[in-house]
Amino acid sequence: MADTSPRHESSIDWPSPAWFDALGVRVREQSQQWQCSLTEPVVLAMHVRDRTTRTDSAPVEWFLTITADELHVTVGPAPHPTVTVLTDASVVEDLIDGRINAQQAVDANRLKVRGDLNRLAALGSALSSLTALLVAPHESTTVSQSGPSATKDITSP
Repeated sequence: MADTSPRHESSIDWPSPAWFDALGVRVREQSQQWQCSLTEPVVLAMHVRDRTTRTDSAPVEWFLTITADELHVTVGPAPHPTVTVLTDASVVEDLIDGRINAQQAVDANRLKVRGDLNRLAALGSALSSLTALLVAPHESTTVSQSGPSATKDITSP
């Protein structure tokens, strides 16, 4: 039987290359207005495991480099992250769909944050705009099983 459910024309599968391209566009747009009081860059690494417990599946990884006046996103593992966010695909699905927010995921032990949390806290109120930026770079995101496999700078036009 064919799938007859309505689809948003501009929906993007997470974690597809198109989703990361949309993220790069949103980061470039946000970077033009970005300002915070950091004295040193913060590298926020995202590490998302498959929704299963299989150890042979590669995680989806990307990182955001944050300075006082610039945001930069790259697909792939972060070489020296300041903070690493660890979760699985089901949590990302819940965040994208708005069923939970990042704080609720942390409180439920579904999202772990490791590293220098004081440097992350130095972002202050800018942290909430970053959360929205990272979770939903596009108006309509759907979730798929595959993701990018190579490191790619997606902030540069």
